[in-house]
Amino acid sequence: MALDYGKHYPKLLKLFTLWEHKNSARDYMYTNCYKVIAQDANDNVVPDETSLKTGVSEMVLENELHCLELQLSLQSTKVLSI
Repeated sequence: MALDYGKHYPKLLKLFTLWEHKNSARDYMYTNCYKVIAQDANDNVVPDETSLKTGVSEMVLENELHCLELQLSLQSTKVLSI
């Protein structure tokens, strides 16, 4: 018989990690330590769309896009001011 920790997972995660947010990818990204993310391509428990790996990847892409948008807006401001 398999145990289901689904409904208790948020409380357990907060207890063991002291992370504040429901978005564990955010807390993972801003925790100041060495990190490793591993994946099991045949994982039947955690869908890839909801995994920490996917959440962290999305955050990295969002941050990169935001930086790129800022650079482009600065460049267009320079062009307009010349």
